[in-house]
Amino acid sequence: MDLYINSKSINSKQLHNLSLTMLSDINSYQDLTASLPQSQVKRSSKGDPITTKGDPVTIGQLALTFLGGGSAVALLEVIRAYISRNNTLSIELKNKDGSSINFTAENVNVCDSKELIETIQSMALKQELKS
Repeated sequence: MDLYINSKSINSKQLHNLSLTMLSDINSYQDLTASLPQSQVKRSSKGDPITTKGDPVTIGQLALTFLGGGSAVALLEVIRAYISRNNTLSIELKNKDGSSINFTAENVNVCDSKELIETIQSMALKQELKS
């Protein structure tokens, strides 16, 4: 599953930096991992990943892997935290099958947490079954 971060109020460099910070925050959870899409990952001569600005098509994109039952809750916590800090953010989760859910300041805090968690879990399960 991919996560896309967008905002009309920040430039591409700020968006890229925000993506890297979010990547780190997501990876602090046990049941959830995030990585830069392969097109953004450059490698050193030793094979270690080198973080780069990325290209305009993939700035703000993270690839997610759900590892356990608590991953949807963890992801929703991260999404809510980022949107509460910057209400111009729009965060979209999108499966390879095209199904998606969009989080904005208008809907992330008013929607039922249980419903959002179930939606994220359902999307993750669909992704897992197709892999």
